[in-house]
Amino acid sequence: MEYLTEELGLTGKVSFPGVTRKPHEKMRESDLFVLSSQFEGFPNVLCEAMACGLPVISFNCQSGPGTIIRDGYDGILVPPGAVAELAVTLEKVMKDAGLRASLGKNASEITRRFSIHKVARMWEELFLSIPKMIRENN
Repeated sequence: MEYLTEELGLTGKVSFPGVTRKPHEKMRESDLFVLSSQFEGFPNVLCEAMACGLPVISFNCQSGPGTIIRDGYDGILVPPGAVAELAVTLEKVMKDAGLRASLGKNASEITRRFSIHKVARMWEELFLSIPKMIRENN
């Protein structure tokens, strides 16, 4: 991929920092996070980027990103495989500092939306509902 930077005239505009022991520090230095996966479960890296206050753009995989991103509020979802639309969306967000700031500010709410207390309560409710589900299905 690195050879493409020169080929596409992006030398000095794109960097490939490699492996880091401080990923959250690197995320906080970033302006935008893009998840270009075609398939996801529950992408923790997307939540981590949002927790760092980054505006995010992601393909709206069958599961995962659409559960996390509130489209247009704290990130932008692009239809799966719509590479041209992803490029247009990237350009739009990169050119609009106000949009990046708004999305990033709202993205940081992820820490409350998926807090350990809320998620633990959801698991507890699930476990408590199992006996009822078993009775209903017997």
